[in-house]
Amino acid sequence: MRDAVKKDPTVYSEFKNEKHYDTWITSVQAYASLHGTLQVLDHTYIPSTPEEIFHFEDQQAFMWSVAITKISTPTGKTYLRNHPGNAQKVFQLLHHELRQSLKAEYSAEDLRQKLD
Repeated sequence: MRDAVKKDPTVYSEFKNEKHYDTWITSVQAYASLHGTLQVLDHTYIPSTPEEIFHFEDQQAFMWSVAITKISTPTGKTYLRNHPGNAQKVFQLLHHELRQSLKAEYSAEDLRQKLD
C-alpha cells in the first residue's frame, strides 16, 4: 500500500518558528510514517544489512530534501550547514535543542510562569 503513496516533500509544512516545534514535528512524523521514512527521525536507528543500508540511504535522501526546503529557523539552518546530507542528524539535533536541552527547559519554565 505504501508503494502507492507518492513521496512529495511539498506536503510538509515549513518550520519557521521554534515555538511551534511540537506541532511541526508531529506533522513531520505523520508524513514520514506515510512515506516510509520514519527511521530517519529515530536517532538510534542504524541500518545493519546491505538492504537496510540501501533503503535507509533512500530515506535519508528524501528527508534531506524535506529538511533543506522546510527548515528555516536560524538553529535549523546552522544544523543543515554543519551536517550536509544527514537528515537524521539534523532532526536529532533539532529535537535535542528544542525538547531536551537546558534551553528547552527554560522555555517551558518561562511559559509556565506566564500562565500562572
